[in-house]
Amino acid sequence: MPLSLTTARKLAALQALLRTWPRVVVLLSGGVDSSVLVKAAADVLGSGVLAVTFTGPHYPNEEVAAAITLAQSLGVPQRLEPFDPFGLPDFRHNTPQRCYACKEALYRRSWEIARQGGAAAVLDGATADDAAAERPGLRAAAALGVRSPLRETGWHKSDIRELGRFWGLPGWDRPAQSCLATRFPPHTLLSPQDLQHVDVVEGFLRRQGFGPVRLRVHGELVRLELPPTQWPRLLKPQTLTQLQDLSRSRGWRYLTLDLQGYQSGSMNARKQKQGESPAPVPSPA
Repeated sequence: MPLSLTTARKLAALQALLRTWPRVVVLLSGGVDSSVLVKAAADVLGSGVLAVTFTGPHYPNEEVAAAITLAQSLGVPQRLEPFDPFGLPDFRHNTPQRCYACKEALYRRSWEIARQGGAAAVLDGATADDAAAERPGLRAAAALGVRSPLRETGWHKSDIRELGRFWGLPGWDRPAQSCLATRFPPHTLLSPQDLQHVDVVEGFLRRQGFGPVRLRVHGELVRLELPPTQWPRLLKPQTLTQLQDLSRSRGWRYLTLDLQGYQSGSMNARKQKQGESPAPVPSPA
């Protein structure tokens, strides 16, 4: 199926913007947005592209693996850069400034890498949809001079998925991921093990074909957010037993299903204050 006229025009605008830089660093997370950006940059700049993928306990393992697979399939040079957010007090204590502090440190390191390689720009995969949401990372990007070509040329998620499918990129239809710290209430003291536990359980569900999925942690209780259309399959005895056993093996006493389904950003402090995320209803033991 050919590209729609609107998407083709956006691609031309994106390519024109990318040509303004001779060499770039593209932050490749493994999601569809940054994957499309890396592919577009490689098509325009060839060897002038370096994909940088940060690794750390706050990134889902599947996302890092997807980023490695994509870079290899495109033949794009990739640098895997370890990043430990637990050195940042705002991250460790999950304050409202967590995301900004983390992104600021990450972008500073990205610029160091760019300068070492003679790159003129650091690019991220933020989109026009992100501009309408509460995204501290966008403020950090603006403060550090990180550019967002997809956002600047008007790309929305639907456009990006269309182009990803047209290009045959793996994971073009995969649900979006986010930092694992978003699964915990603000001002919760975090540890790498806490994040790993969430990643293990969410990874199990995704391998069973569920998604988008978020496991929100409230002490001994975990609240599972999943689209309601997937509930009947989740509640089949074998799947539910496996999920309950896995959750309890990670130290959680109660597993609940959020009756509002999947909600992006439900741990946002402002949403909780306004009562937009109701108390969960425990499932039978």
